This record gives sequence, structure tokens and C-alpha cells, in this order.
Amino acid sequence: MKSSLRGKDRRTENRCAFIGDIPGRLVHQSNELKFLAVDVSRKGLGIHLDPCPAEGEEVTVEFKNKARRPLRFTVKHIYEGASVKGKDDSEMQRCGIELIPGQASDIDLL
Repeated sequence: MKSSLRGKDRRTENRCAFIGDIPGRLVHQSNELKFLAVDVSRKGLGIHLDPCPAEGEEVTVEFKNKARRPLRFTVKHIYEGASVKGKDDSEMQRCGIELIPGQASDIDLL
């Protein structure tokens, strides 16, 4: 169900700018997604995705270093009209993802 709140009012925590790359890949239902991280909070990321899964669906960050366990997130917000062009000219949709409850209690992304 989509929220009627927008922007900062939809966020559950303050976010910090994310600079750099995540050393891994983002996967949804065995398909790798193109993504660009924009901001980060203790338990979530603001990202641009292509393609963007529906709100409520799960995505996983699989790290290049296999010693690190994957991080599982739920798509919480999709920001309508907030897309950017990817490196290959694809449309990347802005969305917010949060760690699933089982991981949010013992992981701090900051």
C-alpha cells in the first residue's frame, strides 16, 4: 500500500549522503539490478534502481567478499517522478530500502 506522506515525512530515520560504491551486487528474485546508492541511515539506503521492484518486495546485497553475509532489504518507498538516467541511458527509479526486521536489530549501516 502506498503512503500519502512524501519525502522526509516518509523516512523513519535521518539519512547521510552516500559517497562511493557498494562492493557487491543488488539482486531481486535472482536478477541483478542496476543501482546507485544516494544516501544511508542506520537501517536503510536511498537508491536509484533499474528495474525497481514493487513496494514490499525484497532485494539482497551480495558482497564480492563472500566472507560477508548478504544483506536483505525490503523496498519501503518508491518516489514517483524521481528518476535519473543510468550510465546506459536506462531510467533508474528513486526508492528507499530498509533492512528486514531480523537484520535491522543487529546491523548498523552507518
